[in-house]
Amino acid sequence: MPIFLFRVDSSKEIGIGHLVRCINFAYYLIKKKYEVIFIVRNLPGNSNYLINNNIKKIILNYRNTKINKNKWLGVNSIKESNDTISILKKYNNIYLILDHYGIDHKLQYLFSKYCKKIISINDIQNRKFYSDIVIDPNLDYLPTKIQNYKNKEIKILNSIRYNFISYKNKNLRKKSLICKSKKIKNILIYFGGSDKKNLTKKILSNLNKKKYRISLIIH
Repeated sequence: MPIFLFRVDSSKEIGIGHLVRCINFAYYLIKKKYEVIFIVRNLPGNSNYLINNNIKKIILNYRNTKINKNKWLGVNSIKESNDTISILKKYNNIYLILDHYGIDHKLQYLFSKYCKKIISINDIQNRKFYSDIVIDPNLDYLPTKIQNYKNKEIKILNSIRYNFISYKNKNLRKKSLICKSKKIKNILIYFGGSDKKNLTKKILSNLNKKKYRISLIIH
């Protein structure tokens, strides 16, 4: 039976979106009785605590150094390769799920030697992949923008059907439409796991001039 390993991170720089959608994906796999493991790095401002205690979690070390390092990984590619491959070697029949801007096609190629399949989750165009499957839930995504570095064709799953919204929230859209009114009274402001440009403050300063009931979520 395959084992699904997720390599994903969260931080002040990355936010929490990648981690949350992987957690939602993991719950689906767990319901199907698959074994799931998360590989995450303890980057500054991470949200690794969101991973349920019932899910195995392997935490990679992070040290703040000025040595040449990847913006998203927090370490250089050599350390990322060594750290992740050392874990991959411990398991068999691995399906590796990557949701990380810092893991490029070169790292994917190195990881592929220790995996049965590599599944990449993507939400931006013009990326290069060495993966078996690429999942992209964006509506306006163009499959021709995928650059394939494998000898065989990459399977591309791009549609809103492949979104990573939690099954717990699937009926919220219907409820929101029922409660919808033409006049706006309540506004919820939430920028996810990070707001580096302090947009929350800018929006609040504008909305305060109007009579709204404002709810603010700060992570």
